[in-house]
Amino acid sequence: MPRFEVFTRRARPVVAQPMVTVQKAGTLGLNHAAFEALGEPEAVLLLFDPEERIIGLRRVERSDPNSYPVQKQPSGKGAVVSGKAFAQFYGIATDQARRYPARFYDDVLGVDLNEEAAELVASRRRGAPDSVSTR
Repeated sequence: MPRFEVFTRRARPVVAQPMVTVQKAGTLGLNHAAFEALGEPEAVLLLFDPEERIIGLRRVERSDPNSYPVQKQPSGKGAVVSGKAFAQFYGIATDQARRYPARFYDDVLGVDLNEEAAELVASRRRGAPDSVSTR
């Protein structure tokens, strides 16, 4: 006999891979795995390698003069970092929200912008899941 489960609209798979989303407003969204991998920091440094086109996030104390606060999402386990000026300065595309896999380079969580990304399309219906396409 099958053991059916009710799928709720809010159910989303838990992703163990650290992922970072470069959102339309230039905000950097960290999934729970990325936030946890960084040690759930209060602040990070935003780093960039312009030749390799890799974004880096390094955990720092909030007192660091170059730190950016990490805001825990109240409705989830992820977090966001305001990166609008950062994205504009380095010419990082923010015309479309894109989710990238992230990995560590020593103590820096890196996002290679040359890798294939999932483009996220926000749903117009509140509570409906976003659709994802790969570019």
